[in-house]
Amino acid sequence: MGNDILSRRLEWRKKEERKKKLLTGVFAALVVVLVFVVIWAGTEISKIRKNAQGAGNGQAAVTAESETAESAETGAQTEESGVVMGAEDADGAAAAEDGAWMLILVNKDHPIPEGYTVPAFTELRNGNRVDSRIYPDLQNMFDDMRREGLRPGITSSFRTHADQQSMMDQKIKEYENAGNSHEDAVKLAEEWVALPGTSEHELGLSVDISSEDRDTQSPDRIWSWLNENCWKYGFVQRYPENKTDITGIIHEPWHYRYVGKAAAKEMTEKGLVLEEYLETR
Repeated sequence: MGNDILSRRLEWRKKEERKKKLLTGVFAALVVVLVFVVIWAGTEISKIRKNAQGAGNGQAAVTAESETAESAETGAQTEESGVVMGAEDADGAAAAEDGAWMLILVNKDHPIPEGYTVPAFTELRNGNRVDSRIYPDLQNMFDDMRREGLRPGITSSFRTHADQQSMMDQKIKEYENAGNSHEDAVKLAEEWVALPGTSEHELGLSVDISSEDRDTQSPDRIWSWLNENCWKYGFVQRYPENKTDITGIIHEPWHYRYVGKAAAKEMTEKGLVLEEYLETR
């Protein structure tokens, strides 16, 4: 009886040892497989990254080449028409009519949105700059004016915050030199110059247009043409004489703002300024 029990115990121990060896072998095999999978996955990820990087570099090269060709074409057109001498990054076409950037409201109650920056500039012949998105329509408008014997010129366009402050300081000084107190000079200056941060010129969407040579051509001829036709190119006279109570700015026949062709057409047909137009939307 005792020998039989001992024999069973020995057999049970052998079975347990075989199980342990089997489990150990299976575990070792799983570890090897796992290591292999990790190494393979790492290799594949590395390949994917390299391929993606190569594709990205190729796309960047194509984009850069396209922009270079586009800039060259823009420069050739500019040289012929004489409005613009070069562009930093002109798109060659105005953006879609529903672009919110075209209808940004800026006045004494609505300062420049925080963080607003002009995506790209086009530099004008006299060193002024405008938002590149309005350049094609601006160019077409100037070309059509010239075809009708007019000689328009841009006297002011984009201004930095510092530029606007400098204009304000200069205007205040002029009134002080004329004998006004500082407080009165500030009030008078604010009738003509917008406070820094509240000028449309800081958007890059507005241009002051006059005659290239006032001695040979009155700016009134330029403004008369613009009042009848500027809407066709997406521009409006921003500060008309009969809307000063709404805009808060005195009549400026030289100041034109780009709002896009759809908005310009509706504003002109209904006699609305930007503040009124935005209220109807």
